Amino acid sequence: MLDIITGHPITFSICALAVIKLLYDELMVRVKGEHLPKCPKCKKPMITKVAKQGKHIGKPFWGCVDYRKTGCDGFRTKGLFDKDEVSLTEIEYQKKLRKNDNK
Repeated sequence: MLDIITGHPITFSICALAVIKLLYDELMVRVKGEHLPKCPKCKKPMITKVAKQGKHIGKPFWGCVDYRKTGCDGFRTKGLFDKDEVSLTEIEYQKKLRKNDNK
């Protein structure tokens, strides 16, 4: 009777492996630092910022790269798989931003 509800054990195993592969791929992208999340408001990349005020003071979060330029206040909290430290991709992106600010 339980097999009717849960399906065939092989089907369950295949689905479980597919989910594990998706999670693993996402984790590897984030660990390598090749992925910068997109801003929920303007869809531009987000970089690591640190809260300067409020109840989350001192904690890192994802903030829109266009905050200074356009005032876009899109943000996202750092998740379980997000590294607290800044990735090389972010460092390069921040260098570009500083270079453009100095023009």
